[in-house]
Amino acid sequence: SIARMRDYAREAGRDPAEIGIESWLTIAGKEPEAWIEEARAWKGLGATHLCVNTMAAGLASPAAREYTAAELVAPSAPRIPVRGTAQGGPRGAFVLTGDDIDYVRCPPRLATAQGIYALFIEGDSMSPRYEPGELIFVSPRRPARIGDDVVILCRDGDGEQNAYIKRLLRRGGDEIIAGQFNPALEIRFLAGEIETIHLVLRMANLYGY
Repeated sequence: SIARMRDYAREAGRDPAEIGIESWLTIAGKEPEAWIEEARAWKGLGATHLCVNTMAAGLASPAAREYTAAELVAPSAPRIPVRGTAQGGPRGAFVLTGDDIDYVRCPPRLATAQGIYALFIEGDSMSPRYEPGELIFVSPRRPARIGDDVVILCRDGDGEQNAYIKRLLRRGGDEIIAGQFNPALEIRFLAGEIETIHLVLRMANLYGY
């Protein structure tokens, strides 16, 4: 039981209040009212995180999964825009269409962040780190460091904005070296062709773990 777990924590010299409790909620075969009741029950027991299992729930897309538990957050919770994309171009590039195609729930730690946007992954050049259709959150304001995953934005000769999701490996002179996983490659971008670099946020940035 949770009470016993807290007793074990005290015996080990730990403060139970500093230990998170992650609960598991399966939504398949249940009505939304049941999801909410179960989530509230876990919260009453002291759960700090809720993992929602959407397998076999008949959801058709990542966007549908993102909205599944919308009733579990406050109606006033902010939403983050999903930027429109289209696959195309060399080096695993995709095109930012300039349109916001959807809005998704804002992770708690981003509630006051400025400029955050989301993207659905196009292509498989970063698989298995990111799979096609997976949703990522991107910050144009937080600095990107070596080893971070980033969105590199460039303009082609026609003025179209191409984007690349890569891992930032090195900065040197007039070029930036980034990496991908599928196939494993290092790719050089000339500094002059790069418009800006945005940070892909990690789970710790989104949820604090």
